[in-house]
Amino acid sequence: MTIVANTFAFVIGADTHARTHTLAVVDARTGARVDTATFPTTAAGLGRAVGWIARRTSGLADVLIAIEGVGSYGARLARSCQDAGYRVVESFPTPARERRGRGKSDEIDAELIARSVIGIDSDKLRNPREDSGVRAAIRVLIAARDLMNAERTRSINALTSLLRIVDLGIDARASLTKPQIATVASWRSRQEDLATTTARREAVRLAKRIVECNDELADNRHELTALVTASEGATLLEEPGIGAINAAVVVAAWSHQGRIRSEAAFAVLTGTSPVPASSGNTTRHRLNRGGDRRLNQALSSIALTRMSHHPATREYVQRRRTDARTNKEIRRFTLSGRAHTNRSPGLQRPVDVKVGQSLGSNGIVEGATGRAHGLDCEDISRPRASWRREVLPEQGVRHAHAIPFDVDSVARSAYLHRGDPFERDVIMTLIGAFRYL
Repeated sequence: MTIVANTFAFVIGADTHARTHTLAVVDARTGARVDTATFPTTAAGLGRAVGWIARRTSGLADVLIAIEGVGSYGARLARSCQDAGYRVVESFPTPARERRGRGKSDEIDAELIARSVIGIDSDKLRNPREDSGVRAAIRVLIAARDLMNAERTRSINALTSLLRIVDLGIDARASLTKPQIATVASWRSRQEDLATTTARREAVRLAKRIVECNDELADNRHELTALVTASEGATLLEEPGIGAINAAVVVAAWSHQGRIRSEAAFAVLTGTSPVPASSGNTTRHRLNRGGDRRLNQALSSIALTRMSHHPATREYVQRRRTDARTNKEIRRFTLSGRAHTNRSPGLQRPVDVKVGQSLGSNGIVEGATGRAHGLDCEDISRPRASWRREVLPEQGVRHAHAIPFDVDSVARSAYLHRGDPFERDVIMTLIGAFRYL
């Protein structure tokens, strides 16, 4: 592995804000700050920033640009730099020791952003998520759907509260049903006292807004379904428990080839990898509250759906209940296993398999092409070394119980490893892990 300092001659750190961006040029080999400058976020200002970078550095191949907030304030700057041919990556967190005693300013922050990537392995740099094409459209629709869902929930809560306070002829002791909301939305004005008239008018407004939100959410789902079907993640829709919304979230999180380097990286991205919390004689792990929480929510939704409607998953849940596990623990096992495992029970060592073969009763697969690795789902006391290092140290494997599925899934993943980038990076993890929980 080669670190950034040995790969690039200059590293540019960008501290981004709504009105201005501050850039700092750092010599990657010596660590010396070469220059700093601040530019407005207008189109002309971004063009000047790209020109300034060219004048302060030696060439495109020798320059790395690390941008803070590359998915928000720094999105347009990242796009301008990429269009000019520069390598753009996300910044890494700055250690507290680097900030101690240095003060605070945009110039200092830009320099620290540049220094945050100098010691990082070049193959571990984080490229920005794709912000064009299908993925960009999906991202916009997902954000819009979240806002519509939030507004719909607020309107339903407000209408329910109003109907429980004022007697308008609707039984609101339980949650409002769609027919009740439609009835309220069709009300006309009546001759009533001022307070009741005002309450009825507000109830009609809230009910109509709920109906509008329902229609908008339906249109949003149709658009997302069309986009996902046209994307590399279309095969996700064939899996039980994965609908258009959750598939769209996965596609948006994946973004581009190389973003998910391994199952361990996917587990960290989803926030399903247990975090070591040991000290002294105490060895334990806690839940991971980080990662992409929207993607974590999608995985949780898939787990709950499969636990209710998928026969193989229901059998697994029943088996875990016999081990005196609670429903919450079973959901965590299912969620963690979905993000962490792409292993087949009965395979104790690497074997050669090909698509279409099934695992025999003796656990041996005959004749094959492609490589796949198996891990016995019951052998959790001796995890594979790479798992121990990348995902779950020692006893933490118990938090991601290896959930069984057939070798066809592993074989398909191995076969597709040389095929489509999306299937190699994401479907290798998702399809195999989802097929037989």
